[in-house]
Amino acid sequence: SRFFVDVSEEEADESLRTCATHHSEKVEELYKILQVSTCTLASVAHGSNDIANSIGPLAAVWMVYSTGEVSSKATLPLWILCYGAVAVDIGLLTYGHNILRALGTKFIFHSPSRGFCIQLASMLTVLTFSKLGVPVSTTHCICGATAAVG
Repeated sequence: SRFFVDVSEEEADESLRTCATHHSEKVEELYKILQVSTCTLASVAHGSNDIANSIGPLAAVWMVYSTGEVSSKATLPLWILCYGAVAVDIGLLTYGHNILRALGTKFIFHSPSRGFCIQLASMLTVLTFSKLGVPVSTTHCICGATAAVG
């Protein structure tokens, strides 16, 4: 027996649209404006958290190499932070579009109000855990927020 049904992308998109609750155009227009702020703050939270997570092992190696000591805090040269930013960008350019397409079109029906809630929830989660010093995946946070809103 088969556990899945293969449907075309058009059928899946139409199914998502028809099953979703739709709000008035005035409400959605208001959320478009609000979503700009959550978009900006979510990118800052996402960038800082992902770069910190990606350069963590390199920072530890650099600290031991440069000081000969191990501690919980390390002073890093700017080139290591730039390296982390470039590495995250390469990851987004090479495979990120697949994740964005899946979350943006195949998981739930997106609207400005849903996008605002998804970005706000994931941004607050990432910032809270970053402040607590707990490494957290922003991709997992945004997937969880998308599932919760959907």
